[in-house]
Amino acid sequence: MIKTIVKSKYGLDVLKYKKLSVGASSNTYIIYTDNGKYLLKNPFINEVNNTELEPKLCKYLHAKGLPVSEFVKNLDGVYVCKDGEDIFHMQKRS
Repeated sequence: MIKTIVKSKYGLDVLKYKKLSVGASSNTYIIYTDNGKYLLKNPFINEVNNTELEPKLCKYLHAKGLPVSEFVKNLDGVYVCKDGEDIFHMQKRS
């Protein structure tokens, strides 16, 4: 499922991935591709997560010089995508 989502939504071929045992209110995966490493998050739908606001907030904070996550736009040019009932977003990882 993860390889299919990353390929279909972001156009990246996954070499390998690993589900992380930690993640605040989300299923979180480290994704290894030829283009580098990424974090793919599948946030739980609840009052804590605001999946539409988080990428915008991080972009704003980055512009102010703060070290924050860099979100990756998907093939549709947006930060958040759906696969059935699941929501995903991806971040670059150094």
